[in-house]
Amino acid sequence: IRDLLFVLPLLLLTFQGVHFSYVKPDLDKSGQLASYAIYLTFLTANKSNNLISLLFGVPFERLISLHQLCSVVAVTLGCFHTYAAYQYGGANQEISGLVPTEDSIHASFGTDPNFVQFLWDGKTNVTGT
Repeated sequence: IRDLLFVLPLLLLTFQGVHFSYVKPDLDKSGQLASYAIYLTFLTANKSNNLISLLFGVPFERLISLHQLCSVVAVTLGCFHTYAAYQYGGANQEISGLVPTEDSIHASFGTDPNFVQFLWDGKTNVTGT
């Protein structure tokens, strides 16, 4: 039951990531969810003086699998956020929640859609990357 209590928030983060990236796209919330998963990954990484071990009495050896699961969820949510930024980044100000200053021309709504160049174009897009 203890393992389920630790996995349940990660499942909730993943379901919300799918919701805010695909069902109802919101760049701010999808990025925040990816950040929360990264925070959980770092919280479970300490061997000594671990806050989760102190609060819940879980030994470090059992936290290793939770740490790995947190990192997988963080990477997955980061990919979801990348998709939302590529697909919906500045095409609609209501979706992104931000006022675009300079949209990337390589996003799917840009004049030259190219996913690889979108990731590495070196310009600041609506998401701030």
